[in-house]
Amino acid sequence: GGGFDPEKIDTITVTIRNGMRFIYLPLIMRRYPPVPYAPTLNLDNNDGYGNYQLSWIYVPETDPYKPTSYTLQEATNANFTNPTINETRTSPQVFANKPVGTYYYRVRGHNTYGGGAWSNVQTIVVKPKEYVENFSNYNSGWPHQVYYIDGRGVLDANYDNGYYRMKILLDKNGLNNKRMGLLPAPYTHSDRTYNVEVLHRFVKAVDEGGYSPVNGKAGLVFLGTRTDGGTGYFETFYAVEWNFEGRCAISGYTNYTTDFGHHPYVPAAYLPRGTNDAFVYRNWGGWNDPTCPGLQAGYDKDVTVRVEVRDTQFSVFFNGNYIGTYSFWSGLPGDPHVGLITGSWDITPIQSRFDNFRVTDK
Repeated sequence: GGGFDPEKIDTITVTIRNGMRFIYLPLIMRRYPPVPYAPTLNLDNNDGYGNYQLSWIYVPETDPYKPTSYTLQEATNANFTNPTINETRTSPQVFANKPVGTYYYRVRGHNTYGGGAWSNVQTIVVKPKEYVENFSNYNSGWPHQVYYIDGRGVLDANYDNGYYRMKILLDKNGLNNKRMGLLPAPYTHSDRTYNVEVLHRFVKAVDEGGYSPVNGKAGLVFLGTRTDGGTGYFETFYAVEWNFEGRCAISGYTNYTTDFGHHPYVPAAYLPRGTNDAFVYRNWGGWNDPTCPGLQAGYDKDVTVRVEVRDTQFSVFFNGNYIGTYSFWSGLPGDPHVGLITGSWDITPIQSRFDNFRVTDK
């Protein structure tokens, strides 16, 4: 690189063959133009939410043609077409409050001979600090349809004037008794340190005779796996549930894929808690048991349910009232999917109205 030392030249070889002399000289290679080699680009720290630092180093230090300046490029695609940053920068570079998205970075050095080779590429994924759904956008990804079992409508889910409505349909023959609608949110968390909450109220199903939801329950799935590689419905999950009478339960359901022999697993299904298929942290209790703090019996009563997930433990709150802290049992799911539940215990159309679904990173 950049000249040679005569004392280090290999021996010149002269060969005479058939009266002809062949002279073999050592091969001397020189990079030209002597532009800089590729530097090494490092990611020093990254909190995952748009705050990170990049730095770079140049090796070898003894290179006589080291860079005198560096160009840093940022792009939103791996081909670096239309880079959003393409300018002279110095190391290190600190980035703060970058918007949600994926960013690609590379750097190269310059000297009087021109620009050198590009460094390795660092890819930064900035994830949202908070997922918030107020159900004002009909196309935000939540299901909106009627779910059927044996040709019979069971669960009706839809957006409704800024709310999310989940309704167990009335069947006077009792075929929809103990039916529970379980719907996943179009969101998956990346770890187990977050809060998930939702605002809920029971309302009258005015389009089905104005029944009061006296046998209704609702629920919040705060951690669960989904079938078909994360694209299907809940298989193993944890849920906090509450009912029309102001009582609550906290349970974990495992291997919930066959509906216990009644029907193939669908979003509207039986939801029993057998000793081999569930882990009960808190049961509903009898009529003489005290209600859960923060819950009110009846319809048109708002309750904000919040679960704080912290790795191996979780805490439950109703309207800010602390219920308890519990440890996950051994069937801990892999991916923290979340979602909603509405259910009916008897011949009653149960209609739940949800709003302000929120997952906050902690």
